[in-house]
Amino acid sequence: MNKTFFNITGMQIGWFACALGAADGYPWAGPVVVALYLTLFLFQSSVPRQDVRFMLLAALSGAIIDGLLRGSGFISYQSAVPAIDWLAPVWIIAMWMLFATTFNASLRWLRERPLSALLLGLLFIQHPASSIQIKKNGRLGA
Repeated sequence: MNKTFFNITGMQIGWFACALGAADGYPWAGPVVVALYLTLFLFQSSVPRQDVRFMLLAALSGAIIDGLLRGSGFISYQSAVPAIDWLAPVWIIAMWMLFATTFNASLRWLRERPLSALLLGLLFIQHPASSIQIKKNGRLGA
């Protein structure tokens, strides 16, 4: 199977499992699916150690960023643990880990094109599309 196709497909399946699981009251369903995908991803990876580092960095960064956003009241999660207001839910952290898999797979082509990477980054920061995932999660009830 093509690694790019595998990465894009796994990312979408994991994302929907996280968002729909959280929306339906099963916040651990998505992380279980993501863990299975990440295991398969690492088996086919040509640089598994680097991918693990990216995943752990993404998990930590995501926990901090989304935790701060949640703690400040900027975003809220219906399926989050109510007793820990400052902590990002595990399904959000799983989504961050999914995103980390794209750097050595489906977004690898951007390494050779730093200007394209910059322009795409600016487009999604400045464009309303940057909030697409947040809007999808909200519509799904997550």
